[in-house]
Amino acid sequence: MTIPATTARVHGEGTTRLADHSFPLSDGSYRLSCRSSSTPDCGARPPDAAPTVVIQFQGPATVEGTDETVQISFDQPRTVTIYAHPNGALPTVTIPPTPDGLAAGLSAMAAAHHCRGPARSHPDERSHPPLVDVGASLAVPEKLDVEADTSALTVTVPESLDALFVVAPLAYYLGATVTVANVERPRLVADTGAYERTFSPLPGFQYECASLLRQVFYLDCLAREDTPAEPPLLAKHDLDAARLRELTVAERLERYESAFGERLRQRLPEWHLSTSASPTVEHVPALPYLLDDMSLVYLPSASSIESADLLDRALSDAYRAAGGIEAVDVVEPELGAGSSHAWLADGAPLDAFKTTTSAYRNRHRYDRQPDDPFSVTVVLNDESMAAEHTAVAEIYRERATDVPIDVSVEQGLRTDELTAVLGERNDFLHYIGHCEASGLRCPDGHLSMADVPESRTRTFFLNACGSYREGLRLVEQGSLAGAVTLTAVLNEQAAKVGTAFARLLVHGFSIEGALRLARRRVLMGKDYAVVGDGTDSLVPTRGQPALLRLSDQPDGYHVTYEPVSAKTTGRRYECPFDGDARLYGRTVETTVQADELASILDGTSLPVVYDGAFHWSNDLANRV
Repeated sequence: MTIPATTARVHGEGTTRLADHSFPLSDGSYRLSCRSSSTPDCGARPPDAAPTVVIQFQGPATVEGTDETVQISFDQPRTVTIYAHPNGALPTVTIPPTPDGLAAGLSAMAAAHHCRGPARSHPDERSHPPLVDVGASLAVPEKLDVEADTSALTVTVPESLDALFVVAPLAYYLGATVTVANVERPRLVADTGAYERTFSPLPGFQYECASLLRQVFYLDCLAREDTPAEPPLLAKHDLDAARLRELTVAERLERYESAFGERLRQRLPEWHLSTSASPTVEHVPALPYLLDDMSLVYLPSASSIESADLLDRALSDAYRAAGGIEAVDVVEPELGAGSSHAWLADGAPLDAFKTTTSAYRNRHRYDRQPDDPFSVTVVLNDESMAAEHTAVAEIYRERATDVPIDVSVEQGLRTDELTAVLGERNDFLHYIGHCEASGLRCPDGHLSMADVPESRTRTFFLNACGSYREGLRLVEQGSLAGAVTLTAVLNEQAAKVGTAFARLLVHGFSIEGALRLARRRVLMGKDYAVVGDGTDSLVPTRGQPALLRLSDQPDGYHVTYEPVSAKTTGRRYECPFDGDARLYGRTVETTVQADELASILDGTSLPVVYDGAFHWSNDLANRV
């Protein structure tokens, strides 16, 4: 039996091992989990576009893995059980719009795990949770046997959507049943009595949930078979990794208790993503996507910002806005743990991407085959910005030598022509022009994105004054994510941000990560924002997107190597400076000599911050 797979693991005999070579299995029960190779990991997959195929069988058998397939062979005919979610066919749980209903929905999502051991901390071992719709009554598909598939843990929270939203990531990862009751302090208990924890009431509950999840997740990473090269933390607490792999989640929690605490919290890798989400019925369907992303969830808290704090009105004549632009209610959010932050609430946030339930649902729309080229359209509707138009088009064309990208260049599109471009299947639109209250300016008038019947443009950059609301409308019409501006912007600043963003995007950075770095090129970088699912990436990359920080030292250069991604929690990366494998979320700081640094810079294409200025590694190689 041969299965297409890029990653496969064999579970059994109390261990989990990668199926990346040939090895025999003795008598016993085994489970082989395979991640299909049908879809590249470029960030825009629908929830199960690369399905996990699980085969249960009895040994003896031989497993042989390659880069693209895994094969199981037996010495005599055997009965095997195979199950998988077909592409785009995730089960959907319907819940009533009540705390009881959401608790049942969270329990169903927690039952989606097929991996019970610490290997669950690896993203290839976590299936996408079922989707959730809100209806008149509870309906759970038969294939989700909640009672059979949970981890014998129950978390009970007060009867409020607030508590249910913030407990969702912890309950999902632990596989816990969720219930509500007339209680003040939430409780997590094991059915066997092996573990019990009482939490503080809100608002403290949200921080305690996030902290516990991060600690359990990290210890699971250390306990799984492909553990990274981390300090011997488990041994210090008399924890044996092989034994931990044999335990249930509840039993591991009881064993981990001795390691929990401030010292462990200080050693945790940086978390990748947090979401501030208003606990409303409207946002309930977004939860499965947040859980699939392993985002922490917090209740939104922010302070208002006056528009004058963003824009010096004395410079207004020098800005690109020729007409009125739509006002935006800008807020400064209180950010939770994480290197990236999403805002699923009212207001336009600084230092976080403004996401919506529609953005997550739109993930379904953009499946692709491995051989499909990526389509990029550059539109110039402002002749004064021709330099940016030429520069970004060249960047996309240069990258097409490594990644199949079809680049189209358009100028002076009328409203009907721009509508047609947006309605065509397109991976990325880079629009350069003007935006006013009535929409994007075209030679024959203005086009509001609300008037576009359907957007089939996956991602975009509306590099025009005050394009925030038009970007949100484009997401509502079908797009996944895009970069926008909150206010009017200077031509020169817009060009710098636009070209830097283009280069980062085609080198595998997410929409949010690319804009976060690109806006460092200008003084008023906070004028730029991301709407939609900012974790999406336009193209895959051979390596891991990363940021280098350099500074001169008497004995060489001080280097900080920081991998940048919101999709890789639980994975490992290999640092180019020492070759060691580390968990994502770990940065590397070291001192290197000029010749070694120049060699590494010349062989990569990474953004570098050197003495406060922004460079590209291959451009900087000859200067160090």
